[in-house]
Amino acid sequence: MPLENPLSLLAEQARTALSTEPSLKGCTLKLTSHARRRHMGLSISDAGRVVTVRTPPGTSSEQVVAFVIHQRPWITANRARISENVAAIPRKELVTGEGFDFIGAPMRLKVTDIPGSVARARLGSGWWLTANSAELSQRGAAPLIDWYADAGATWLHEHAPELWQRIAPQAAMPTLAIERSTRRWGSYHHARHEVRLAWRAFQLPRPLLHYALVHELVHAARPGGRPHGPEFWTLLQRHLPTARRDHGLIRKAGPQVWEGAIRPAP
Repeated sequence: MPLENPLSLLAEQARTALSTEPSLKGCTLKLTSHARRRHMGLSISDAGRVVTVRTPPGTSSEQVVAFVIHQRPWITANRARISENVAAIPRKELVTGEGFDFIGAPMRLKVTDIPGSVARARLGSGWWLTANSAELSQRGAAPLIDWYADAGATWLHEHAPELWQRIAPQAAMPTLAIERSTRRWGSYHHARHEVRLAWRAFQLPRPLLHYALVHELVHAARPGGRPHGPEFWTLLQRHLPTARRDHGLIRKAGPQVWEGAIRPAP
């Protein structure tokens, strides 16, 4: 008989012990284990319906339970905030005239019968995204997200090398990629030495997009991609003095940025 996965057993023990925990009412508790992690951490996903505890090796179910109970105010407050954000999630109509943004510049959607990929062009006094009506009918927002990902990749490869030379000129530059599925603005993957920005980040004003990129490059420049802490913020503010202000602004911007949700045309 195969042995039960230790992490699965730990998760089941924690769920049983926390079955009446009020902060977890109506959601699923998940556990992950990370060899490099030194302390437990929390994240909330799936519109507040999943709470994940990230644990270092050797964590006991008792420690998980105590950690969750200690974090009860944080879990409760953030699940409530996420629920409010979900209720107010930005939605777009895929019709001519709908508004979009690219690095702070407004655009309008122009739906046409002309075959081809989504393209950005200046028509008259403004910028337009032209998109094929059949593609939008079949794939929904996907063609527009594809455009953001491609245009974002071009911007990322143009701007990241110069910034990296200022931050860590003696170190190997990380590879660069666009993330299509995350709700985070960006991420650094130590094992691959890779910096990613989310496609949706390219709707932000230029200063906040710049902040998101510098933030992840600073992670990449630190030994082992170490997480946030005083040393991280010191290095970040050395290269971006407005980092603390930008951090607050980007958090406020999050709920207003389109993530691909569609509102049916009337």
